[in-house]
Amino acid sequence: MRALVVVALIAASIPARTRAQDVEEAIEADAEAVEADVEPAPGGAPDELPEGADFGPAILVSPRELTPAEQRRERERRYDATEPLMPTTFQVFLSGGVPLRSSLDAALEAHRYGSSPVLLAGDFTLMTRVAEWLWLGGRVGARGRGWGSHNTAPAVGGGVDALAVAHVRAHLGPIVDLGAVLGVGLGWGGVSIQGAGTWAFAPRLSGYAQVGFRVAQGVRIGARVGWDWFSMYDLDRYGSDLELGGPLLGIGFEVRR
Repeated sequence: MRALVVVALIAASIPARTRAQDVEEAIEADAEAVEADVEPAPGGAPDELPEGADFGPAILVSPRELTPAEQRRERERRYDATEPLMPTTFQVFLSGGVPLRSSLDAALEAHRYGSSPVLLAGDFTLMTRVAEWLWLGGRVGARGRGWGSHNTAPAVGGGVDALAVAHVRAHLGPIVDLGAVLGVGLGWGGVSIQGAGTWAFAPRLSGYAQVGFRVAQGVRIGARVGWDWFSMYDLDRYGSDLELGGPLLGIGFEVRR
């Protein structure tokens, strides 16, 4: 009887052992399959991506906005950070130059007038900055020259003008700026000889290179060199021409508000 019980127990344990072995073998097979997928193929992984591979649209990263302190440092690196963003500037310049010779010079010298080697000019400019590198505004000015005489009163020539002005400038730092100025407008001038005057309108064109130096908050001194075109043709009944332009060198100051 005891032998029959032992045989029955052994027979009952055989299916359980078989099922456990089957589970262990299934787990080992799955692990081997995963390792086969993960391990690189013989010869190693390719060094380059396949040609024409598409990984979808590029990720766009918007630039970070500067903080107020960073914006101030950036402005200070390029120009005077104490100025407002869009300041108004006032410029006053005095200039001197050599006037161009004209038929009127020859006529006056023939009547024993002296030469007129110097042209003096002054102007006032008001501009507003519309971009970091561009200023736009207007300018009014006056100029004059004379011919001396030992026998009679001197002859005097001169004129006034109004111009629209564009000033392009680059700040080389918080102290120095370098720029170019172009002005286009209309002038009115003429000449007075022994109390008799002849006057007329004439087109005006002006071009300068200008440099400025900051000396205080909102205050700069500057110098410019350039050329003025202020030619008046057929000024009188004799067809005389008068030149009120030519090469000019000026110094002045600028105030920004």
